[in-house]
Amino acid sequence: MSMHSTDKDSTGEDSTGEDLTETLRLSELGGTVTCSLSLGDRAVRQLEWADLGSLSLTSERIPDGAASTYPIDMADAVEDLANREKSCCGSWLDATTERVGDTIRLEITTKNPDGLAVILSMSGHPE
Repeated sequence: MSMHSTDKDSTGEDSTGEDLTETLRLSELGGTVTCSLSLGDRAVRQLEWADLGSLSLTSERIPDGAASTYPIDMADAVEDLANREKSCCGSWLDATTERVGDTIRLEITTKNPDGLAVILSMSGHPE
Protein backbone atom coordinates (compact mmCIF):
# COMPACT_ATOMS: atom_id res chain seq x y z
CA MET A 1 0.00 0.00 0.00
CA SER A 2 1.37 3.40 -0.91
CA MET A 3 0.90 6.11 1.72
CA HIS A 4 2.24 9.63 1.95
CA SER A 5 1.64 12.50 4.29
CA THR A 6 0.80 16.14 3.88
CA ASP A 7 1.46 19.23 5.98
CA LYS A 8 4.58 17.83 7.66
CA ASP A 9 8.28 17.60 6.99
CA SER A 10 10.19 14.29 7.05
CA THR A 11 10.28 14.29 10.87
CA GLY A 12 6.50 14.43 11.19
CA GLU A 13 6.57 17.99 12.54
CA ASP A 14 5.66 21.34 11.07
CA SER A 15 8.20 24.17 10.72
CA THR A 16 7.71 25.16 14.38
CA GLY A 17 8.53 21.66 15.62
CA GLU A 18 4.94 21.09 16.70
CA ASP A 19 3.54 17.61 16.06
CA LEU A 20 0.33 17.90 14.04
CA THR A 21 -2.44 15.39 13.28
CA GLU A 22 -1.48 13.68 10.08
CA THR A 23 -3.75 12.79 7.19
CA LEU A 24 -2.87 9.57 5.43
CA ARG A 25 -3.82 9.53 1.79
CA LEU A 26 -4.50 6.09 0.41
CA SER A 27 -3.55 6.82 -3.18
CA GLU A 28 -4.96 3.68 -4.75
CA LEU A 29 -8.31 4.21 -3.02
CA GLY A 30 -8.46 7.97 -3.34
CA GLY A 31 -9.67 8.24 0.26
CA THR A 32 -8.33 9.36 3.60
CA VAL A 33 -8.09 8.25 7.20
CA THR A 34 -6.51 10.21 10.04
CA CYS A 35 -3.83 9.24 12.52
CA SER A 36 -2.53 11.46 15.30
CA LEU A 37 0.91 9.80 15.43
CA SER A 38 4.02 11.45 14.04
CA LEU A 39 5.79 9.70 11.17
CA GLY A 40 8.41 8.26 13.54
CA ASP A 41 5.84 7.09 16.06
CA ARG A 42 3.78 5.52 13.28
CA ALA A 43 6.82 3.56 12.07
CA VAL A 44 7.37 2.24 15.61
CA ARG A 45 3.66 1.35 15.90
CA GLN A 46 3.77 -0.54 12.59
CA LEU A 47 6.68 -2.59 13.93
CA GLU A 48 4.72 -3.29 17.12
CA TRP A 49 1.80 -4.61 15.05
CA ALA A 50 4.15 -6.77 12.96
CA ASP A 51 5.79 -8.17 16.09
CA LEU A 52 2.42 -8.89 17.69
CA GLY A 53 1.10 -10.49 14.52
CA SER A 54 4.06 -12.86 14.38
CA LEU A 55 3.00 -14.25 17.77
CA SER A 56 -0.68 -14.85 16.99
CA LEU A 57 -2.16 -18.31 17.34
CA THR A 58 -4.80 -17.58 14.68
CA SER A 59 -5.49 -14.72 12.32
CA GLU A 60 -8.47 -14.22 10.02
CA ARG A 61 -10.36 -11.66 8.00
CA ILE A 62 -13.76 -10.85 9.41
CA PRO A 63 -16.48 -8.53 8.09
CA ASP A 64 -15.09 -4.98 8.23
CA GLY A 65 -11.67 -6.01 9.55
CA ALA A 66 -9.45 -8.70 11.01
CA ALA A 67 -9.28 -10.86 14.14
CA SER A 68 -6.41 -12.66 15.85
CA THR A 69 -6.01 -14.77 18.96
CA TYR A 70 -3.00 -14.85 21.28
CA PRO A 71 -1.92 -16.83 24.33
CA ILE A 72 -3.49 -15.44 27.51
CA ASP A 73 -0.06 -14.53 28.91
CA MET A 74 0.05 -11.85 26.17
CA ALA A 75 -3.26 -10.31 27.24
CA ASP A 76 -1.78 -7.18 28.83
CA ALA A 77 0.36 -6.43 25.77
CA VAL A 78 -2.52 -7.05 23.34
CA GLU A 79 -4.91 -4.86 25.35
CA ASP A 80 -2.29 -2.11 25.66
CA LEU A 81 -1.63 -2.00 21.91
CA ALA A 82 -5.36 -2.09 21.11
CA ASN A 83 -6.00 0.82 23.48
CA ARG A 84 -3.13 2.86 22.07
CA GLU A 85 -4.41 2.25 18.53
CA LYS A 86 -7.88 3.47 19.52
CA SER A 87 -6.33 6.62 20.98
CA CYS A 88 -4.66 7.63 17.71
CA CYS A 89 -7.10 6.24 15.14
CA GLY A 90 -10.34 5.82 17.07
CA SER A 91 -12.21 8.18 14.78
CA TRP A 92 -12.30 5.49 12.10
CA LEU A 93 -11.45 2.13 13.72
CA ASP A 94 -12.46 0.04 16.69
CA ALA A 95 -10.11 -2.37 18.46
CA THR A 96 -11.74 -4.73 20.94
CA THR A 97 -10.33 -7.55 23.03
CA GLU A 98 -11.98 -10.47 24.78
CA ARG A 99 -10.33 -12.97 27.11
CA VAL A 100 -11.60 -16.45 26.28
CA GLY A 101 -10.19 -19.36 28.28
CA ASP A 102 -6.44 -19.51 27.75
CA THR A 103 -6.48 -17.00 24.85
CA ILE A 104 -7.24 -13.37 24.13
CA ARG A 105 -9.05 -12.40 20.93
CA LEU A 106 -8.35 -9.07 19.24
CA GLU A 107 -10.73 -7.66 16.64
CA ILE A 108 -9.94 -4.54 14.64
CA THR A 109 -12.84 -3.27 12.56
CA THR A 110 -14.00 -0.19 10.71
CA LYS A 111 -17.06 1.14 8.95
CA ASN A 112 -14.80 3.40 6.86
CA PRO A 113 -14.11 1.67 3.52
CA ASP A 114 -10.83 3.59 3.21
CA GLY A 115 -9.72 2.32 6.62
CA LEU A 116 -10.26 -1.33 5.77
CA ALA A 117 -7.09 -1.38 3.63
CA VAL A 118 -5.09 0.00 6.55
CA ILE A 119 -6.48 -2.61 8.96
CA LEU A 120 -5.80 -5.46 6.58
CA SER A 121 -2.26 -4.22 5.98
CA MET A 122 -1.43 -3.85 9.67
CA SER A 123 -2.89 -7.27 10.43
CA GLY A 124 -0.97 -8.99 7.65
CA HIS A 125 -3.95 -9.79 5.43
CA PRO A 126 -3.86 -9.02 1.72
CA GLU A 127 -6.94 -7.35 0.31
